[in-house]
Amino acid sequence: MNAEAMNGYVEVLAVLALILLCFTALIVFPAAGLWWLTKWLQRRQYRRSAVVMQVLLVGFGLFCFSVVYSFCVPFDSEIEHEFVQITGLPFPTSGEVIESKTSGLDLQGDYHLTARIKVSRQDYTRLWRNISADTSFRQLSPNSAATDSSSYQTFEKHSRNSSQYRSISFWTDGRTVTFHHSSN
Repeated sequence: MNAEAMNGYVEVLAVLALILLCFTALIVFPAAGLWWLTKWLQRRQYRRSAVVMQVLLVGFGLFCFSVVYSFCVPFDSEIEHEFVQITGLPFPTSGEVIESKTSGLDLQGDYHLTARIKVSRQDYTRLWRNISADTSFRQLSPNSAATDSSSYQTFEKHSRNSSQYRSISFWTDGRTVTFHHSSN
């Protein structure tokens, strides 16, 4: 094994150790402290205070879960904001987020988001006209899979001075729009 590969392993182990340390400091220690305080209050016959500490412990657990959940699953408001950033157009009032995926936090700074929305036929037509008329978008050759219902038309926007790639695809069902944002 060469020195460069060994440095890569050491770097990964250092980052994992840092993540474990942060997890312990931010979640395990406060939860253990609340748990210990609850038991201590129960032994001293402070039952009401012990119940308050148990409620705080449950609330702390729910807070930690919501933070972790928000890193893994993007909220609809984040998807709507990303749509505005990509297209420069307001999110359609008839828009409904059907599916979304995000890379969340990445140690190398890479970020990827893909979302699929369903809109009314009027909003679909308005979006398609605005995007196809926008000179910052370049139309790619039409893609089509085995069936007509899964063919789509894609427009891409690539910033030359940054490492961001953005695309928006219009599916032939006249209601489904998929967009993608990637940066590194």
